[in-house]
Amino acid sequence: ELVQETFALALFRGKALREHPQPGGWLTNTLIYLIKNQRRLQAAQEISLETLFNVAAPEKTTIEELLPDKLPEDDRRILIWRFKQKLDYEEIANRLGISEGGCRSRVARAIERCKKLLSDNGAFT
Repeated sequence: ELVQETFALALFRGKALREHPQPGGWLTNTLIYLIKNQRRLQAAQEISLETLFNVAAPEKTTIEELLPDKLPEDDRRILIWRFKQKLDYEEIANRLGISEGGCRSRVARAIERCKKLLSDNGAFT
């Protein structure tokens, strides 16, 4: 997606890019900027599961008890690795055989699915 966005930006700046002394460098630097910006946004959006669980079910004590029953097993495993075992994104990515950026996205999506299931069960009403 970010590569496509980089090329879209290049299309919008067609004349300026053609006149640029190093168009390949411009494309590379633009992509690097977009990646860094995406990572900053993802880091800012990641909520603490401890906070989420304290609101949803303060009487439960382990993450396994707190995760909704309908949460997919892959999401459950990723959230346990991240929040119980305190693995960093690089370690989780290595276990899954994916990039660190892909890992960050999976963790964020797992948190969102967990949050949705908890809210569907009335945990936030």
